[in-house]
Amino acid sequence: MLDILSDDVIWRLFRYLDVKSRTRFAAVNTTFYNLFNKWEDVLCCSIRVDGITLSGKGFILEVDQHSESIIVPLLKRCPLIRKLAIHDENALRNVNSNVLHNLLNVHEIYISSNFFTDSRYDSVIESLFSFSKLHLLHIQQRYNDDKCHRNIICERQVAKLTSTSLSDIKLQGVVVTGSVLKLFCFKYQKTLEKLCLLGALIPSEDAPICFQAINNLDHLTCLTLAPSLYSISTTNKAFFKNYPSLKNSKMLKLVAVYVSKPDISQLKLFLQQILPSNVEQLILYDESYRIAYQIEQELNEFKCKIHFCRADDIIIDSYWMNGKSELITHTVWKPPYKINTYLPAMVSFFFFFSHNKI
Repeated sequence: MLDILSDDVIWRLFRYLDVKSRTRFAAVNTTFYNLFNKWEDVLCCSIRVDGITLSGKGFILEVDQHSESIIVPLLKRCPLIRKLAIHDENALRNVNSNVLHNLLNVHEIYISSNFFTDSRYDSVIESLFSFSKLHLLHIQQRYNDDKCHRNIICERQVAKLTSTSLSDIKLQGVVVTGSVLKLFCFKYQKTLEKLCLLGALIPSEDAPICFQAINNLDHLTCLTLAPSLYSISTTNKAFFKNYPSLKNSKMLKLVAVYVSKPDISQLKLFLQQILPSNVEQLILYDESYRIAYQIEQELNEFKCKIHFCRADDIIIDSYWMNGKSELITHTVWKPPYKINTYLPAMVSFFFFFSHNKI
């Protein structure tokens, strides 16, 4: 009966089969093997320690308790994956990183910040950063892990990024030095539109380098600042000899910043001297809500809309992860910062200014 059906009709039926049925179907004969050996309808892949989620337009497939013997052939069968999420660094612990080189259509990657703990994962990072069509890079903290000072992004890793068109970068749960951020901004000066640093830890002493690098981005529209880099605080006046500026960011529309010690004068200075006039929306993470009360009567006087948020860690699951995401979507790396004496030699001196005088 299948002989009288067109390939298009068979494909429509095939999309509803689970992974085992797809494999068996492809083994029926040579015609079916040629037709179904590659699963070109699978566009998204979410890899966890306990399983894999594959999805495409209108369907989701689950593979539980995966192993090397499963993940390698699965990735080889799905050459058109556009979105790839790896929720745990241990998910690929027994998998040769070269298998990732077969994925030539990846546009978005979401990976755990624990990949940057030590050099054991360098080969995996290099493979992930080799996707030439990449336009979204999200490095995210796992829901059950604490923020770790040992998760450090290095310049040599950023240099491995082969894509020339990254437009959306999120760095959270990782330490980012000024030189690394400068390299990111240099590589993607013409393309970067969204830069999320709210969940990152950046040395306060690198503020001039970081703000200068951010100012050089031609098309940046959305920016969230790491609390260790800048926050609204009563101690800013004593800390900053020269306040940083984002005045050259002419395309900037949305900015998010942490409130360490509520101070209405510092908020006004931030709006008037640091932000460009084109900013339309300012998000303040003020857990005390004191600034909200202080400026309640003045909100209408500000040119941009001001929203107040909590600093809670949350997960907003994308449909293609099928409710099984393990990566925090939104988190703030706020003070106080723990002193870590086991940083690699390449980070010889960190002064993480917490605005609480560590």
